[in-house]
Amino acid sequence: MIFEDVSSIFAPTRANPVSQPPACQFDVQAQTRTGEIKFVTKTAPASDQFLRAFAVIGRGTVLETRRGVVAVEDLMPGDLVVTASGRAEILNWCGSVTLDPARLPGFGLVRVPVDAYGPGRPATDTVFGPGAMRVHRSPAVRARLRASAVLSPLVECADEGAMIPIAPTAPVTFFQLGFSRQTGLNVGGMEVASLFAAQPGLDQVIPAIRATYLSMFPQYQNVGAAGRAMGPTLSRAEIDQLAA
Repeated sequence: MIFEDVSSIFAPTRANPVSQPPACQFDVQAQTRTGEIKFVTKTAPASDQFLRAFAVIGRGTVLETRRGVVAVEDLMPGDLVVTASGRAEILNWCGSVTLDPARLPGFGLVRVPVDAYGPGRPATDTVFGPGAMRVHRSPAVRARLRASAVLSPLVECADEGAMIPIAPTAPVTFFQLGFSRQTGLNVGGMEVASLFAAQPGLDQVIPAIRATYLSMFPQYQNVGAAGRAMGPTLSRAEIDQLAA
C-alpha cells in the first residue's frame, strides 16, 4: 500500500525540520451526524497524507448533482452528488487546498482536455492534483485480487493518450469530496476515488500532525467510522503486471 511508508514524509524528530514539507492551509466544510455544518481551517505540512485527502479535483471542474451540473468549488455539504455508479449520494465533506509551485516545487498535475473521451467527456478542461486516485475496474485485475475495484495514483497514468502532465507556474486550488463511504466519482471522463480519511500509516505519523489531520474530519465520531477503502491501492506498474 502506498501510504504505509511515511518515513520520507514526516520528520522523525524535531531536530530535522528540513525534512518536513512546506506548510499549506487546508479548509473544510463538513456536515456532522446531527446535521450541523462545521468549518475547519488548519495549517499543516503538504505531505502525501494530506494531499491525498485534499489535492484531487481542480477548481472549475463540474460534477453532476440532483440540482444540476455544479462546479466543484460551489458544492456544499448536503448536496446530492451523482456518483460513478449513477446513484446520488449525500455529500458530507468538502476539503480544499491551494498549492503554490513557488513554495512546493515539483508537484505533479494532470490535465484532461475538453472532449478527450468523447463529446462532453469532459465538458471543460479538467485538472487533477497529486492526490487524485484513479479507479480501475479491469475484470482480470479484480478477479486476481478478489476486489471490486483497484486504485492507483492518477499522475502515474499521465502518459495515457488524452491525459497531459503539466507543471504549474501559478498557485492552483484543488478540492476533494467525502461521503458516508468511499465511492467513485465520474470526473473528467474517468472514475476517480472520493475521500478515504482512514489512510493506512496514521499510527506512524508524529502525534501533533496526526491530531491536526484527524481534526479535519468532524463528520466522523472517529476516523474508523470512514469504513473500508473501496479497493487496494497499487502502482500503475503493478496493475499492468496483474492485467498481463
